[in-house]
Amino acid sequence: MKLNYRTSLVLAGIALASTGFGRWVRIGPSVVDVQAMALSPSDPDFGYAATDNAPRSYSSVLRSTDGGFSWDSVGQIYEREITSLAVDQFDRYTVYATNGSSRLYRSTNGGATWSSAILPNSGRGEMVSGDPFSTGLVYAAGRSRIGAYDRATLFVSTDHGQTWSSRAADTTSGASGYACLVSRADTGMVYIGGSKGIVARTTNRGQTWTRCSYGLTPTTRVYSLDQHLQDPDIMVAGCSTGVYRTTNRGTSWFRTSAALPFCRVALSPAQPEIGYTAHERVYVTTDAGQTWFVPEPGLRFGEFRGLAAHPDSARWAFACGSEGIHLTTDAGTHWVPTDCGAGYVRVPCIGVCRSDPDHVYAEVRGSMIYRSLSGGETWTRCEPFPACGSICALGVGTESNLVYALEGWT
Repeated sequence: MKLNYRTSLVLAGIALASTGFGRWVRIGPSVVDVQAMALSPSDPDFGYAATDNAPRSYSSVLRSTDGGFSWDSVGQIYEREITSLAVDQFDRYTVYATNGSSRLYRSTNGGATWSSAILPNSGRGEMVSGDPFSTGLVYAAGRSRIGAYDRATLFVSTDHGQTWSSRAADTTSGASGYACLVSRADTGMVYIGGSKGIVARTTNRGQTWTRCSYGLTPTTRVYSLDQHLQDPDIMVAGCSTGVYRTTNRGTSWFRTSAALPFCRVALSPAQPEIGYTAHERVYVTTDAGQTWFVPEPGLRFGEFRGLAAHPDSARWAFACGSEGIHLTTDAGTHWVPTDCGAGYVRVPCIGVCRSDPDHVYAEVRGSMIYRSLSGGETWTRCEPFPACGSICALGVGTESNLVYALEGWT
């Protein structure tokens, strides 16, 4: 039986009524869906993150000033599903954001307020990145309309994102750009990666291009690129068909042992032999992307959105996604959730054990089930199980470890 249901209940965590005049206290679970995050290259204590506030039509902007241990809500972008954030290379208070639309967003006051600029040629921006050598120079990968077809495009701004020009990076019809890598080793060198196996390189801000995607099939999507800081010939690409690696700056690529669909990949600027990628689990490399392994206990997520390696510490990294932001300080072996400073989540259903009311179960964001053994004071996520729809009801048996979940369509 297929069940259709609608729920308009959006709870600020889960609340229980206290004595007195109906006072309510939020008790969690505080699960924030973080769409993107970035650390400041000039001051790693500063970081920014954007959350998905569905069904609301805006994204909350979080800022950290203590190296990512805690985050405060500082502003809003009136777009959902932010795909990329980048902090200006020279100013920790200037931040750029994209969400796959025709607008690129900029804040000059630490994320408190945002302005937007329209991309030319019906452009759509997917990933934004600043230039480490030239102040005010910003790039974004996306697509624009050239004639009757979309082309993978590099958008260029020379005035801190106030105005943009477009430079088609490839002649392949119907292609989009997803990844933008500004080389930290070669002045003026920018790489763009995208659909149909595209990787292209420019040394003159997109005036001319060199195609460098041998080994990537036309069905491969290149979602992210990173470069070895000490040996720029070595690069890694997070693709729809796995993690690829090159030792000749993209002339040829080969697939590594991480042959799973990854979206983001990050090498440590401090020690590029260490790197991270993710697909349900976080994978780690200690040989600059040649081989990958899952450290134990490691980190398992519902859905990953992004990874960020700390610019000064090789063993520090962040992972963000459907369960907030997690931090590792031992190269991926152990992870701890950071305080995102916001506890607004959708909780469609909740179940309490009658024989032991301290045992509480809650469904969060459609498919994640959390359990509390302390009447809601603390929460842990239960192991995921195969599902094709959202959980719309929970029932707890007379024994607290017997739980029923009713699956339906939202």
